[in-house]
Amino acid sequence: MNYFLEKLKNLKNKKFVQDVFTLQLGAIFSTGLAFLVSVVLARILGANLYGQYSLIFAFAALLCTFTDVGEHYATITMMAESYAKKDATEIKNILTYFLKISLIIFGALGLILIVFSPYISEIMYGDFSLGQASRYVVLATLLTFGFSFYSIVLQVTRRIKNLTIFENINKIVHSLLPILLVLLGFKLWGVIFGNLLSSVIFLAISVIAYSLITKRDSMLPKIIDLFKNFKQISIRKYFNFGFLVSVDKNLAKLYSILPIIFMGYFVGNSAIAQFKIASSYILIPFTLMSPISRLLIVQLPKSKVMGFDYLKKHYYRVTLLSPLILIIVLIPFLFVAPYLVKIFYGSEFAPSVNLIYWLVPQALINSLGVGFGPIYRTINKVKYAIISNLTTLICGSVIGFLAIKNFGVKGGILMLTAFVAISTLFNLYLINKFLKKLTPPRNN
Repeated sequence: MNYFLEKLKNLKNKKFVQDVFTLQLGAIFSTGLAFLVSVVLARILGANLYGQYSLIFAFAALLCTFTDVGEHYATITMMAESYAKKDATEIKNILTYFLKISLIIFGALGLILIVFSPYISEIMYGDFSLGQASRYVVLATLLTFGFSFYSIVLQVTRRIKNLTIFENINKIVHSLLPILLVLLGFKLWGVIFGNLLSSVIFLAISVIAYSLITKRDSMLPKIIDLFKNFKQISIRKYFNFGFLVSVDKNLAKLYSILPIIFMGYFVGNSAIAQFKIASSYILIPFTLMSPISRLLIVQLPKSKVMGFDYLKKHYYRVTLLSPLILIIVLIPFLFVAPYLVKIFYGSEFAPSVNLIYWLVPQALINSLGVGFGPIYRTINKVKYAIISNLTTLICGSVIGFLAIKNFGVKGGILMLTAFVAISTLFNLYLINKFLKKLTPPRNN
């Protein structure tokens, strides 16, 4: 017993565990806020408009997959290793790449999608207005590059408390502005323009905040120096790694988007709303998972610098503990689901309770993959993650399309579960195989 308590004490004193706990507190607040926002919007908009809102944002997310070339995850992975080595020059080059590629995407591909999104939605759904609404969501997403830039800096430099505060203030603004506009009578357009206005506000805040932090950290270059460095930095140097990361992340992101996209063909807005409520509820216990994955993006590259044995130990420990954490948190949430949904959302959304239980297998399997992305990027095997996700996506999409066509919303849940199960098993096999082959570098 004393040995066990001593182990817990040592674990508590580890910097990684402390940072995870800090992010978890922030994530709990953020998730609670998101839950309240969904309650307010569902109550005010009703099932039909709430389903329409879900489809608009899913369609915008589908379009935005083409604007993500992996600059976020590539930057954070490469910068984490450079910051651990105290390589100020490389840090400057990596941040320049992020800023340069973000502006290129915004000025080229992003504007094309904004202009043509109504025509795309008309081709897909025969609904021009869906794309008209989605174009503002696409614009809001493109403007978040400033927020992402500053968040990366805080995460890499391990200013976790500042990161948590910054992100939660962002969540509050992104939550309150849409609700305020909805309450003022703008309904669905209030959500859309509230989201856009919030992105504009935090673009400005991020620029100011980064300017202040560079005065306290000599490793971080000033914004003006990043712009001056544009001509010296070739995008190609970092693009290949970043692009592979983006393909991997976008394929995984499509897992959650495609069920709603397919449902838009076969079920009504009310049914989509029930699915949205259920999937949002089951994600609440994942509050404790997301901070672990985020910190692994920074921690695993540092572990790699310290040695391959340390890297393997860190990855396996997190992979085994994550499902146990989720089960402990998930059980009470499942028990109170019928009461919480009825109390907060109302009887109109009561059918979503049954869907919550259908989503449990998918949630449990998904918890095993908390470290997949970070470990693939750390050992530079992203192309294998892409092969895994692409194979899963192709097979699962065909099965899922037919499942939704024949079984409606429950078919969408079966589609999600199939995606996650096939992908998780394949990735566990590949990663274990790669980690066994890792050997310490020889000294010449």
